Amino acid sequence: MSMFRTVQSQSRIITLFAHDLEVNKLGSKILDYLKSDTTHNFTVELSNRFPTQDQLKYMKQFDTQGILGQQVKSLDKLMILPSFDAVYGSSLTECIKNGVWDSKTSLWVDWEKQKLGNTVKSVRQYLAALEKEKDTS
Repeated sequence: MSMFRTVQSQSRIITLFAHDLEVNKLGSKILDYLKSDTTHNFTVELSNRFPTQDQLKYMKQFDTQGILGQQVKSLDKLMILPSFDAVYGSSLTECIKNGVWDSKTSLWVDWEKQKLGNTVKSVRQYLAALEKEKDTS
């Protein structure tokens, strides 16, 4: 099997950035919905840490609906901080206390397909679009 074929068969990663799932019921519902999907080849990675600066910059490139700005308070100010600033990689619980992260929602990101969202509806729509895409190819 060629290297390309091996990489193709590996599942891609969808990251869910969420703080305490016992408190954040919406994050818990998003995680449950992602885990229940068996028709697509992806792995769910749960992160309770604030994204890195590189991750924020990458997400901002394909965030056409401003979801990232809703989730991360003062996004533009944060993005100009040095990449080694303490906020990057800190716990989301700490970021909520500091007013940087919205405590009411969570953020899911499909890095490979360059999609993100913060609701169960957005996950449902995204997976339906993937199914439709799979059916037409």
